[in-house]
Amino acid sequence: MTVQIPRDDVRPHGPRRASGNDQFINPYNFVSTPGRPKGNSDGLGNAMPVGHATFAPGTYTGTIPVTITTRTTLLLPDQAYATPADENNPRSVGTRTRGLLGDAPTAAPLLMGSSVKGMLRAAYEAITNSTVGVVSDSHSRPGSIRMKPREALDLCPGLIEDDPVNSGGHRVRYLEYLRPANWRGTNPLPAPHVPINRGNRFAASNGIAPADLDMCAVQAWIHLLRHEVHRNGAPQVYHFWRVSDLASAAGNLPAKPSVPTVGGRDTIVKEIAPLRVHGRLHWTGAPFAGKHDERLVVTHVDGPAESNWDTITVDDADRARWDGIIKSYLDAHRSEVPAVRNANYGTYASSDVTAQGWAWCPGRTLYVGREDGSAWFTPAMIGRRAFSVAAASQIPNRNRPTSDQAALSPADRVFGWVKQDEGGDDERRGRAYRGQLRVSAPTVDPGPEGIPIIEHFVPGIRLGILNSPKPTQYRFYGGDENQHPRANGTERNVAEGYSKKNSRLRGRKFYLPQPETFFGKPGASEYWDPRGQSAVSTVQVGEVTRYREYLGIAPGPGENQFNSVALAVRSSVRPNATFRTTLFVENLSAVELGALLWLLALPDEAVMTMGLGKPLGFGAVRVTAEWEKVELFEASNLTERYRSLSTTPDPCDEAALQRLVNKYDATLRGRADLARIRNEFLDIAFGYVGVPVHYPRHRPPGQRHGRSAPQSELFKWWVANEQQGERHWLPEVGTAVAPTLPYLDE
Repeated sequence: MTVQIPRDDVRPHGPRRASGNDQFINPYNFVSTPGRPKGNSDGLGNAMPVGHATFAPGTYTGTIPVTITTRTTLLLPDQAYATPADENNPRSVGTRTRGLLGDAPTAAPLLMGSSVKGMLRAAYEAITNSTVGVVSDSHSRPGSIRMKPREALDLCPGLIEDDPVNSGGHRVRYLEYLRPANWRGTNPLPAPHVPINRGNRFAASNGIAPADLDMCAVQAWIHLLRHEVHRNGAPQVYHFWRVSDLASAAGNLPAKPSVPTVGGRDTIVKEIAPLRVHGRLHWTGAPFAGKHDERLVVTHVDGPAESNWDTITVDDADRARWDGIIKSYLDAHRSEVPAVRNANYGTYASSDVTAQGWAWCPGRTLYVGREDGSAWFTPAMIGRRAFSVAAASQIPNRNRPTSDQAALSPADRVFGWVKQDEGGDDERRGRAYRGQLRVSAPTVDPGPEGIPIIEHFVPGIRLGILNSPKPTQYRFYGGDENQHPRANGTERNVAEGYSKKNSRLRGRKFYLPQPETFFGKPGASEYWDPRGQSAVSTVQVGEVTRYREYLGIAPGPGENQFNSVALAVRSSVRPNATFRTTLFVENLSAVELGALLWLLALPDEAVMTMGLGKPLGFGAVRVTAEWEKVELFEASNLTERYRSLSTTPDPCDEAALQRLVNKYDATLRGRADLARIRNEFLDIAFGYVGVPVHYPRHRPPGQRHGRSAPQSELFKWWVANEQQGERHWLPEVGTAVAPTLPYLDE
């Protein structure tokens, strides 16, 4: 007899089928996190852990032998012995092995018990709707998205100052408008343009490095210019100021201004006299194609003009959003393709070192936007705009990591808990709890005679780029208040992303397996054999012709910068390798144990994922208990044994274990929110067949239909997705409709 979760009359007991030659499935999706109950009537609420001192009444203690069988290639990278990247090659890693045998073909792969425990905990958190174990710092800062170009016209130049009222506080003083006296037209743009060559001459004459021009206090002559462009046959006109002469704040500005440089569509408004102004340079140092000006933040005007300065008192939340914007620039550009990275971003984005100059402090220049009575700040005219709240704030309070040991969720009680916040050390609340489960050191079965478990590659196999999580892609990570994707087609907007109401993170992130490539499936062995193949070569897998999604694109001429973000593997664990470990559990309630056994009783086609490269299809493993060897005892029997000094009692039989699984499955099905979790988790565990699974990618020019080959410039799909008629949100799992997305044309 084998213990297994009950069959579902509605959901198939295997992978769902997707279809469409123009469709793909994103490699990650989410299991929802509905609000947690206040009490603990069903055993899934928060409660004090029972501890380890005695056999607690009504609990179970014992051992659960577990097998972990690789369904696809498994990557266990030996990071300590990685070969660093150089100009011509990416960083490369071998397989972590026991002892000091390194990459020797006979070495046994080393799977850490902590890796097994982490994999099980992630799944256990999901199916018990436990509190989140950890929230990363990156999720605790407000992220940002790129502004729409038309938003730049409404920005005002500003300057951070010490708050004269609040000691240690700051305010932002900004210029709302600067216009000639008696001006009757639309207000000119308030930040005067500073020709880059003019700024460089000023730097040279004053002994300043061009990189240090940012925030320099200066005085300048500015002139009013008229800019005209024709769009759709109609002229569009706006006015702006341009600097003709610069001097340091204490220097000598020419008594008579020189004539400013004028572009092809610009003309000087000669009837308006030049203005003498004081201010600070806003110098981003981003020489992208066509850029010829930086900006001046005006703080004082000498002469006849109409102007208005306003001030905004800022708080820690404003500073956090600013820090989040700077960090999001750095995160967005670290893994850019060379063609994009070589555009030389502004100093706020090019490196951690240069970005330090954009820290929030008095004297820092910036741009101010106003909307619905609130203000926001950005370093660039067409820059990034911060969400009103951090992604982590979209997690309901009861789902966030708990800070009280007396109120632990099921996953915390079973797998352990460490207090995350830095609040006061109230010893009564505790700082950590060991948990009721531990994992023995996994071992591995010998492979078939003559076939080593670890396969070696010479040279190493270049992998596809592994993207870091980007919650700023809110169409994929965010949703409405019920954690469903919003309707496709709406224009990008920070209010549609993470806000204080009507929005939630989609849930817990999991990577989908690729069941058509599992060991034993038609064409799977050819799919996982990379020798002599490239990322654009195809292979017949079952009924579908597929690209080898895990292979990376070799860099072309002049693209060696790709090597800094790419990775190659020198070896891997073959499919159909079997690892063995034992779970030692103590004092688990029927609900806690039932949930754990439920995970170990999934159908044969269901898998979990572990190791490196999960988005590329690596690391699908079948995890199941060796049911005939499970030894779980009720606390009452163990207590009686010690009282009477009798022999070890009989363990629970498989029928009893099946009842625990059935009861927990009934709990999941019995509530709509838990039933949704069950369906979503099973869809992810089974995966989908019929269409490929990979990160979004576009179709190159000339290809109007069909699937796109692997490519390096993944950002182009995201650009295309912001076009009118597209704007797709990540579809959800757990429904009868497969979560497919379209290839988009470049």
